[in-house]
Amino acid sequence: MRAAAFPVLTACLLCLNQASAENFVTVRAWADPQYASEKAGNGKTRKESYIIAKGEYFEGTCRDPSIEKASFDGIVQLLSKSLARQQYYPARNAASADQIIVVHWGMTIPYVNEYEQQAIENPTSYDPHLADFAVAGQTMDTASSAVASQAGSQQSVERDIFNGQQQGAINLAMDIDKMAHTMSANSAAGLLGYTSQLAREGQKLMPTEVARTLMANLHEDRYFVIIQAWDFQKLSHDHKKKLLWTARMSMRAPGMNFRLALPRMGRVASDYFGKSNDQVVTAEFQPAREGRVDIGPVRILGEVSSAQLNK
Repeated sequence: MRAAAFPVLTACLLCLNQASAENFVTVRAWADPQYASEKAGNGKTRKESYIIAKGEYFEGTCRDPSIEKASFDGIVQLLSKSLARQQYYPARNAASADQIIVVHWGMTIPYVNEYEQQAIENPTSYDPHLADFAVAGQTMDTASSAVASQAGSQQSVERDIFNGQQQGAINLAMDIDKMAHTMSANSAAGLLGYTSQLAREGQKLMPTEVARTLMANLHEDRYFVIIQAWDFQKLSHDHKKKLLWTARMSMRAPGMNFRLALPRMGRVASDYFGKSNDQVVTAEFQPAREGRVDIGPVRILGEVSSAQLNK
C-alpha cells in the first residue's frame, strides 16, 4: 500500500504545481517620470479620465475560441475595473478626456500560414503569389498607377472640402490609428516587456533563475495584453504624441481561457498602472477573500405593537 501511494502523491503534487503556475502573471510597466510624480502627488492618486482605442490583435497558432471570439467591448469592460483601481475612469465625452488608452492583445506564439512557413523552411521555394505578379506585372503596374492617381485626386478634393477644424479631426483620427498599429514588428520578448531584463541577465556570469523563468515563458504560449496611455489633450490640440505610461501583462495560455485570464492579469497588473517597475514582476493572482456569515436559529424574544413603536 505504501509503494502504491507514492506515485499517487507525486501526481497530486504535480497537479497542484501546474494549477498554481496558471495563476502567475508577469508585469512590466513604464511611466514618464514627471507624469508618475504628478499622478501620485501629495500622497493621493489623482483621478484621470480616458477614452479607448482598439489596438492590434495577435492571432495565436492554436485555435482558441475564448480569445478568438472575445469582443473588444468585452475586453474593455473587464479592464475598466482594473483601471478604476488606480483612479482611471471613462471620460464623459471625448473632448474632455485626459488620456487615450490603446489596448493590444493576443497570444505570443503567432499564427503562420502555409506560404510563410514554406518560405521559412525553404526561402527559394515556389511562391504562387509572386508567380501571379510576374505574369501580370504590366497589368498590376497600370492598376497601381490608376489607384495612386485616384487617391491623389481624392486627397486634393478633401483638402478643398474640409475646413481646418474638420481636417484637424481627420488628422487626429489618423494619429490614433498609427498609435494603435505599431506593435506587429515586436518579438515575443518585446511584446511581454522582457527584452531589457533578459539583456541584463545575459551579462551575468551564471544563468539566473529569473533568466530561466523568462526564457521558459517565451517558449510557451501566453495570453498578453498591452496598455498604452497617451496624452490626449496634447494629441488633440498640438498633434504631438506623448506616451504617459504603459503596462504589459501576460499569463500562460495552456490550461486557461482568455475570459478567466484577462481579469486575473488586470488585477495583478493594476498595481503598476501609471508607475514604473525596472524589473519584470512575477506575481500570483490571489482571488478576493469573501466572508461568510452563518445565521443560527432565530429566537423570538417577544412582540412589539405598532403603538409602542410610534412612542
